[in-house]
Amino acid sequence: MRAGLKNPVFCCKMFVIAGSSNGRIHGSEPWHLGPNPSPAAILRQGFGIANAIMYYVYILYSSKSKNFYYGYTEDLKKRFKEHNAGLSKATAPYRPWQLLFYAAFENMRKAKDFELYLKSGSGKAFAYKRLLDSEALKKDH
Repeated sequence: MRAGLKNPVFCCKMFVIAGSSNGRIHGSEPWHLGPNPSPAAILRQGFGIANAIMYYVYILYSSKSKNFYYGYTEDLKKRFKEHNAGLSKATAPYRPWQLLFYAAFENMRKAKDFELYLKSGSGKAFAYKRLLDSEALKKDH
């Protein structure tokens, strides 16, 4: 976790890939809505309909094992807390985890497909080149 940040859930870049229309990426800075925000960006920021469902794909990094974990969830904050509390058998031995990236989708199928892509060889190469900032983090076993 970077010094000065109290909540590691929000110490990452945020992207929203719209589940409809052209699938453009909206915003690359934290809390950036831009001049024409998508409905997903508006909902993600806490505006609009409170009961809208978003689907998240995320990348975690373990400073203990120097590994990445790619996941999918409908409740990102809850799932991140579960990973760091040791409630996931796959990630418990490698705590603590840092959230490096997440994308919010309006469509479950697109989110799950993106998660599977990120777990592939070409998806990992894409993540290392386009989603992860630090050269030191680019080790995945």
